[in-house]
Amino acid sequence: MTNSKSMLAKLMATENIEVIYGNFSTAWFDVQNRRLGMPYTNSDNKDVIDLFTGHEVGHALYTPMSLLTKAHKQKINHSIVNVVEDARIERKIKKTYPGLLRSFFNGYQELWQKDFFSVKDEDSNKLPLIDRINLHFKIGDYLMIEFNAQESEFVRMVSETETYADVTTVAELIYKYVGDQQKDQKPVAPQNSQDGQEQSSGDASTSPEASEESSEDVEEQSP
Repeated sequence: MTNSKSMLAKLMATENIEVIYGNFSTAWFDVQNRRLGMPYTNSDNKDVIDLFTGHEVGHALYTPMSLLTKAHKQKINHSIVNVVEDARIERKIKKTYPGLLRSFFNGYQELWQKDFFSVKDEDSNKLPLIDRINLHFKIGDYLMIEFNAQESEFVRMVSETETYADVTTVAELIYKYVGDQQKDQKPVAPQNSQDGQEQSSGDASTSPEASEESSEDVEEQSP
C-alpha cells in the first residue's frame, strides 16, 4: 500500500521526490530537500490518504523556496503564510487533478470528526481570524463560519491568490490587521473589593504590554 502511494505521489509531483512514512502527526513536505513525509494512519478511509498525498504534492509542485525566504525576511507570521499558501496550493492541485475533489471533501470531513484540528468542541466563530480562515478553506460551508466585512475581504483575497507573491502580500495584510486589532484592545480596569481595597486579577491581565504579548503568542500557534 505504501509503495503504491509513494509511486502515486511521485507521478503527481512529476519528479522523483523522496517519500517517507513514519509516526508523524500529519503529512509534510520539505521544499528544499524534496522529501514528502506521510503519517501512518489507522483510517480505513482512503480519502484521508489521498488528501494528505494531494496536499503535499501541491506543495511540491507550487510552493517555491523563495516563498519561505521572502516571508522570513519580511518577518511575516509563518502561521498566516502557511494558511494562505495551503489555500492556494489546494485550489491549484484540485484544478490539476479534478479526481481529488471528492477525496479532499470526504477526507477533511473525517479529519474534522476526529478533531484533527483540536477545535471541534469550541465555537468556531470565536477562534482567531487565521484559524477561521484555515477552517473555511479546508472544511467549507459545513461550519458556516462568520466573518465581518473586513475579514470577508481577506477571505476573498486568499481565494484569489495565484502566485507566491500574492500569498506574501495577503499574509502581510492579514498580519497587520491582526496586530492593529490587538493594539486596539483596552486593558481591563482593576475592580474594587467590597472592603474598599483595590482588587486585581494580576499584573499580566491589566498590563497593555502583557496583554499584547499574550495575544501574539496565540497567533503564533499553528492553526
